[in-house]
Formats: sequence, C-alpha cells, structure tokens
Amino acid sequence: MLEDIELKLLAGYPIETSVGLIYQPSIKNIIEMGEDKYNQFLGLLLFDTDLLDIPSDTLKQIGIDRFTTFDFLFLQSVADSDFKKILIDAMSFFFKKNVGVLDNYHLFYVGNIEDQNFIDRDIYDYIKKILIKLNYLKDLEEEEELQFANDLARQWYLDIKKAEQNQPKPKPQVSLHSIISALYWRTNKSMNEMLDMTVYQLYDGYHRLFLIDDCLGIRQGIYHGTVNGKEIKPAQLNWAKIIKFDEN
Repeated sequence: MLEDIELKLLAGYPIETSVGLIYQPSIKNIIEMGEDKYNQFLGLLLFDTDLLDIPSDTLKQIGIDRFTTFDFLFLQSVADSDFKKILIDAMSFFFKKNVGVLDNYHLFYVGNIEDQNFIDRDIYDYIKKILIKLNYLKDLEEEEELQFANDLARQWYLDIKKAEQNQPKPKPQVSLHSIISALYWRTNKSMNEMLDMTVYQLYDGYHRLFLIDDCLGIRQGIYHGTVNGKEIKPAQLNWAKIIKFDEN
C-alpha cells in the first residue's frame, strides 16, 4: 500500500490517511520554520523505541505486547505538558489541523473531536511510515520493512543496533544546504523552483542525477573507446530505472 503513494510523493500531493491528509512541506516551509525545529519534529514523531529496555512485566502491566513510538509519544505527552505542546505542534504541522490528546482513551485526534478522527497505535504506525517515505529516509524505511524469523533473530539485530548507537558517528557528507546548492548549480532550475520542491522531490532529484551521470559516463566511455560497449547491458544505460540504494 505504501508503494502506491510514491507517485503522489513525487508530484508533491498530500497523502491520505484514515484520519486526514498529511501534507508535504516544501523546502521554503522548512527554512521559514527553521531546519533545527523541523528536525526536532521529525526526531520526536519517529522516535526509535527499539533502544529502550522495557521489561516484559512492565509491558504486561500496561496491557501491550511491545512498546511502540505511539506508546512513547502518548505516555510522555500525558506526563509532560512541555513535551505535549511540542508533539502537538509537530503533528499539527503535517496535518495542517489541530491535534489533541484524549488522556483517558489512549488516543490522539485530528481536527475537532466530533469528527472522530482518532489515532491509535495501528494508525500511527502507518503515519510513521508515511513520514519516513515523505522525508526520503531510506535507512529507516528499510528498518520498517525488516521481518524476523524469531525472537532470537530480533534480539540479535537489536544488540547490533545498540552497539552501533554507542559508536562515534562520522560527520555527514551532505546536508539539506549542500543538496540544494548542488542541484541549483547542476540544473537549470531557479532558486524559487528549488525552494518550492518538497523534501521527497529534492532528494529524489539528487539521487536521480547520480544515475544520469553514471549513464552518461558509460556512454562517453563507449564513444571514446575506454569502455567495451559489448559488455554493457541496456539497463546500465537507462537513467529512468528504479533507484536501488544498495547498488549506489
């Protein structure tokens, strides 16, 4: 079902959910609100609960089988009014509607409570997946699709993930600023056109240029005789092929 939204993401359309539309922010929207604040919103809405050690007895006491991002956001919003305000602002930003919390029912709601657009754990799980795709977060998207054969395999994965968390992280090679700059100088688009792009459009264009440049490089190699054209498959010259990140 998530694959069905990719054309809408590329076109910049809002994405429909059972509780309302999720709107794609433009680069201009992010600049106006501040990149740090936008990243704060994303960090909150996509909070990784895998790294939290919640005893199974505690989970049984609160009546759930696993502790999800939804559970973390709800419990923290009930316990901390400052956290709740930031969370509501973050959710309202993407829905472009007021979002509220029903403390006694373990639910969020979008718009007026009378509309009954209630967000529970399952609905939020889908919302989270949309936000990941909308922001072109491929690493997180792959994590969301992981399937474990058994509890031992899942625990092994979590142990590796926790170990990686404690390792020093290398400085990123690219940033939102550098990608905007690169596409601006690499393409014929005006700065206004760049700023009107969504995050998805910007990153999709950035990675698509890698494919185009690779294909053009092979073509030039064939022309100049540095590449054996007989060994090149047609797919290697197709810059419209689906982007595969494990190959780039």
